[in-house]
Amino acid sequence: MIRSYGPGKFIKVIDEYAYEACLNQGTPDEEISHEGFGWFALLILDESARRFIREFAEDEKDELTSDEDGLLDDSEALVLHERSDGIVVVDWYDHASEAHAAWKELEEELADDEDEDEDDEGDE
Repeated sequence: MIRSYGPGKFIKVIDEYAYEACLNQGTPDEEISHEGFGWFALLILDESARRFIREFAEDEKDELTSDEDGLLDDSEALVLHERSDGIVVVDWYDHASEAHAAWKELEEELADDEDEDEDDEGDE
């Protein structure tokens, strides 16, 4: 079972640990800050990142469930989105190539949004 975080900043308990890995293990592989949509990060899950997540859970006096452990082992990458309201959404990817494709699409969407904002400012 993958545990729900309950009311709060995260959707799943393991999402909090992945977020901490992005913030405290160095820098994510890619990141974008967008004024309207928040902060985005791409993290490739190497052994160091997996170890950090497991150790962070342990430091929190928590033990990952077998399903959470499996998700961590089976995923190669994740994309985090900290929305402007503080909620963090984490998408877990089985293959790094899928995460990179999602990241590229995200970059394009955010660039298009910025282009639209610049066009709107020019109309004023």
